[in-house]
Amino acid sequence: MRGSLKTNLRAAATAAILFSLVMLTFFVENMSENKKTVDAYAQISSEAQVSEAVAQTVISSMEIPSAESMPETSKDVPAVSSAQSSSQESKQEPSKAPEKPVSSAPPETKSTEPSKSESPKADGKKTVYLTFDDGPSPVTPRVLEVLKKYEVKATFFVIGTSYTQHLKQITEEGHAIGLHSYTHNYERCYKDEAAFIEETKKISDLVKQHTGIESKLIRFPGGTSNKVSKKINKGIMTRLSKTMTELGYVYFDWNCSNGDAERKNVPASELLSNIKKQTGEKQEITVLMHDGYGKWTTAEALPSIIEHFKEKGYAFDILTTETKPYQAKPAN
Repeated sequence: MRGSLKTNLRAAATAAILFSLVMLTFFVENMSENKKTVDAYAQISSEAQVSEAVAQTVISSMEIPSAESMPETSKDVPAVSSAQSSSQESKQEPSKAPEKPVSSAPPETKSTEPSKSESPKADGKKTVYLTFDDGPSPVTPRVLEVLKKYEVKATFFVIGTSYTQHLKQITEEGHAIGLHSYTHNYERCYKDEAAFIEETKKISDLVKQHTGIESKLIRFPGGTSNKVSKKINKGIMTRLSKTMTELGYVYFDWNCSNGDAERKNVPASELLSNIKKQTGEKQEITVLMHDGYGKWTTAEALPSIIEHFKEKGYAFDILTTETKPYQAKPAN
């Protein structure tokens, strides 16, 4: 009996020891897992704190506009729920490149200044240039008197005469002076290029002597399209029109004439009629008239001619090197 009790006690002690070992092992393992959990939780908590700090820093650095600073259109747009937003986004088409913004600046415009080859004026303004050839003469003061009365300026293409005192009067009263050769003799002027250049230089020196002006405006005797020169020197006008331009001169023809060169003492009424017939709807008119010897009816018709152009809405001007010239095609 006593032996059996020992055996039982020994077995119970062994069982207790085994149970203790099992519990100890379980406890140790649980402690290890708990430590991992605690460590993991500590790491997550630390990362969360860092993320929160970063987030707060980013948020504080952002400039969120106030309701007052937002455009009016933004204030008036109703709020859209997240469900509606998701639905709308799913239906949107692929984004397109934004259209080019429309500039508020005025469109760039091209220059409208006409070249010498253009006939109509871009600005629609009508201009008439009154020109007088073959003076000065005793008729010139009467022409100047009419021009002064009507406050109109003109251009005088002069030749070499003995009435040089009128050259200064022409310029002093605001008119322009052009060169029309010295002798106006076709045989001398169109003998060759050198002869015409010499004629031009001679009248230029005379004008400069009495007015101080060195004119670069010229008109060929008979005009660029004259046919008389063909009998003297074939092709002279074609060559001269180029040569004189290269020398810095600007030559002017005409697209309207009063007809006072057709014969002597043309009646004033006929001179006016010729002007009216040739006016038409031209925007720029260069009128050929003469103030040479015996052209008294030209001075007589001048008031009516001026009034005609004023009634038609024309402004009067002088020719300059900047004026778009009317130039006829050389006939020789």
